[in-house]
Amino acid sequence: MRKPSANAPAAEPVADAELEDVFASFAGLTKIALAVSGGPDSLALLHLALAWRGRLAAGRPEFLVLTVDHGLRPEGRAEAEAVAKAATSLGVPAKILTRPAPATSTAIQADARADRYRLLKAATLESGAQALATGHTLDDQAETLLMRLARGSGVDGLAAMAPVSQLGELRLLRPLLGLPKARLEASLRTRSIAWITDPSNANPAFERPRLRAIMPALEAAGLTAHAIATSARRLARGRAALEQITGEAARRIVIIHDEGYFDIARADFDALPQDIRLRLLGRLIARLGTPEQPERLARLERLVTELERESHPAASLAGCLIKAGPDRITLIREPGREGLPVLTLAPGASADWDRRCHIAVAASAPGGLTIRALTEADVHEHIAAAARASGLPRAVLLTCPSAWRGPDLIAMPVLGFLSADVAFTPGLSLGLVPDRPEPP
Repeated sequence: MRKPSANAPAAEPVADAELEDVFASFAGLTKIALAVSGGPDSLALLHLALAWRGRLAAGRPEFLVLTVDHGLRPEGRAEAEAVAKAATSLGVPAKILTRPAPATSTAIQADARADRYRLLKAATLESGAQALATGHTLDDQAETLLMRLARGSGVDGLAAMAPVSQLGELRLLRPLLGLPKARLEASLRTRSIAWITDPSNANPAFERPRLRAIMPALEAAGLTAHAIATSARRLARGRAALEQITGEAARRIVIIHDEGYFDIARADFDALPQDIRLRLLGRLIARLGTPEQPERLARLERLVTELERESHPAASLAGCLIKAGPDRITLIREPGREGLPVLTLAPGASADWDRRCHIAVAASAPGGLTIRALTEADVHEHIAAAARASGLPRAVLLTCPSAWRGPDLIAMPVLGFLSADVAFTPGLSLGLVPDRPEPP
């Protein structure tokens, strides 16, 4: 824990009069999950959120505390149980989420963070809450910007964390992002509330503790956490403007095909500023390809450089095939080593397939169906003539959904081969904002 200098004024606790502004993002929600680890930031989130709710005359949301046992320290389980007990004593239901035994990894904290978000998201959705709130602070924001600066991040990375963002279909809230950690600790002290100190937060083997160790020197040079966080907030405004411009460009020059692929008008794409081209390609790849593998800016920069050449290359990035010609750039879903999803749907069931199509099986269907992509053997055996007549590129055809009952092909909508047993609704959209949170 970083201590203020002896001459620094004592931090002021968060006043009740500030709570309405701090928790403005909570307004109108009926149920919110609070991620609480037992450290000072997340404990302050719980206690200040309760103080805010207590000041409401009406429309008080329900809270649920979620705490994760990461399985990294022997005392982790006891700490999670202590958090749950403390929340329950305050009248807030709590749930302990247990991370499966982590595999040996050189990225311990990154893996733990990814698993934590996965567990928190699933538990929040299961509980019926509309949002998940975390206790990230102004200090965390400053550290995040410095970490990303060290990696050469662009505008998106340097904008750091947003007070409100999306975690898939879930709203992710960081109400304490404008408050320094010292004020949160002061708020707990005034309430005589003790907190847990995680020794890994001071372990120089990890990046954040190393940054915390040099922060006093940076502050002495005028590079305070507040100044760094202010830059992140201003960069976020720039990011929002770039997103708007990218969205307008996408609506103008991107064609969305019901078969589940994109075409970009080449001349219009080439006329865009480079940053908009990078942003547009990155967002379309994230929407069409594999969302768990966000494309790195450096690889997108190399791709755009290749597209500027006359060779009109093809490239494969993050589960997406990019084929460039003189008139258009085509983005096609690529099966990759894992292949495309295979769904088994009973009569009356429905599901989304590969984030590109919604499929529903009629309740009156005589049996369940298997939904999968075609293979080359399927095309040769069942629909060779129809495939040739369609004019669809083979790479597209082999990424489209088809319905099977046992060995029999029941429906292949892109070829006009339909059945009353199953309905296919194209679901591909521009999807300019990735459905992942910024890493904390």
